[in-house]
Amino acid sequence: MKRTNAVLPILLVLTAAASCLLSADPPRGQEKRDFATYEEMRAHLGGLFKDKKYAEAAALLERALERFPDRALANTYNLALARLRQGDADRALAALEEGHRRGIFYGLWDFAADAWAPVKALPRFQAFLERNRLRIAEAQKAAAMRLEVATPEGYDPSRAYPLFVALHGGGESVADFRPAWTSPRLRKDFLTAYVQSSQVANMSGFHWQDAEATRRDLAAALERVVAEFPVDPGRVVVGGFSSGGFGSLVAALKGFLGVRGFIVLCPEVPADIGDDDLRAAAARGLRGALLTTEADHRVEQQRALAARLERAGLAVRFHLTPGLGHWYPSDFHPQRDQALELVLWKGRTHEPDPAGSAAILAAAEGGDLDAVARLLEKDSRLAGARNADGETVLHQAAGGRRGEEAALPIVRLVLAGGAEADALNASGQSPLLYAAYAGYGRVVELLVGKGAAVDRRDTHGRTPLEYAVLRNRTAVLETMVKRVALPTARSVAVMEASLSRAADARISLMNIDGDHVMATENARTRRAHG
Repeated sequence: MKRTNAVLPILLVLTAAASCLLSADPPRGQEKRDFATYEEMRAHLGGLFKDKKYAEAAALLERALERFPDRALANTYNLALARLRQGDADRALAALEEGHRRGIFYGLWDFAADAWAPVKALPRFQAFLERNRLRIAEAQKAAAMRLEVATPEGYDPSRAYPLFVALHGGGESVADFRPAWTSPRLRKDFLTAYVQSSQVANMSGFHWQDAEATRRDLAAALERVVAEFPVDPGRVVVGGFSSGGFGSLVAALKGFLGVRGFIVLCPEVPADIGDDDLRAAAARGLRGALLTTEADHRVEQQRALAARLERAGLAVRFHLTPGLGHWYPSDFHPQRDQALELVLWKGRTHEPDPAGSAAILAAAEGGDLDAVARLLEKDSRLAGARNADGETVLHQAAGGRRGEEAALPIVRLVLAGGAEADALNASGQSPLLYAAYAGYGRVVELLVGKGAAVDRRDTHGRTPLEYAVLRNRTAVLETMVKRVALPTARSVAVMEASLSRAADARISLMNIDGDHVMATENARTRRAHG
């Protein structure tokens, strides 16, 4: 196997969050109900902790030890915590010791929280910590960095691919975090490297706290990826959750790894990132997305970091999910996929031929079918070209300025050439949104037939359906109603009422799930993003 001699310097000082702590704001229910999954039980348990119903939480956890034996690490820890918050130190320590008898060992940082202050001075607790430390040390002897690489659909080793490097949170493993950092967008277009640290956190998870070990792990991982796979060095993105987010920020903002951008969720915020680091990152053209949640315990630090990044001139998207603690939002995949468009495509084209890309983009927007056909015949890769705003050839054709008769055959041609029907520009807008805004009903029908989503929201929170109502595009709306099964009659009634209003008026639109009312206003520019 070919090996590269390049060693990428990485200086990462990571802190880890306790993997077992409960952070969700969950639904309530009867504590004695049977839960089909651990996730359901965990959500209910979070509610009990939030409401300080510690006796009920302890009773639930005692049953969960038998119901979910593969989750004994979390269940014994949380049982001990519930007992401690009841004021019962003896039973709290007994729960931890029972965990040891089951072969469990815990993360040392799990006991750094103030909640454990009542027992920290007890000899029994100190003896427990020493046994726990020895178990970690023994496991560390056999630990090694682990790397899993996922190749995209239709993988072709002769072409270069963008690379996403995913770093887990503290106390996680590849198996834990890989599902959350996998999505249709990554599977379709990216090499994805899932890196598991060699640093043992607990019996089932790992961390990134040792700077030198982190340097070795990531350098070795990247060396292997570059040696074995065709990586485009100008399209490398790093991202992670919690302490993995911390490591991603340090790597990106300190200029390590040569990354183009970063995408972090609920990150621990580095304390040693200086203004010089930020200015240098801005000069490199670094882009990023900082995603977090309303109840994350570091949300104000994250908000302050986003403000610093913006003041330094970095292109950064800050997104906050309401009503959730330190955990993954239900719509994390679309959040991250929109962020990928921002950090990679804005400011460059997909292809290495700028002249050809510029020519086909202009021809598509101008409705010049012959020119588009000639350019595609010369280089079929130009079907994926993008401009500085991340707009594809399909975007330009779908909203073309010469009308639908000129746009429709170009859309058909570009789709036949392999263009992605639901590609997003830097503002999270699809070709379908452009067609809906322009009022091109047949183009809309064609794109919807190819799988384009009518309810995908852009970075302004609007969908193609909402832009169609905003612009009073009757033909487009009829097509969408015909091709898409809306969930309620109320939704249809709201749309019909909206259609009766003047195009230049303010329009109140109930979105298709009936949960939310948004006010929109007719745009003054030719296209939706302008």
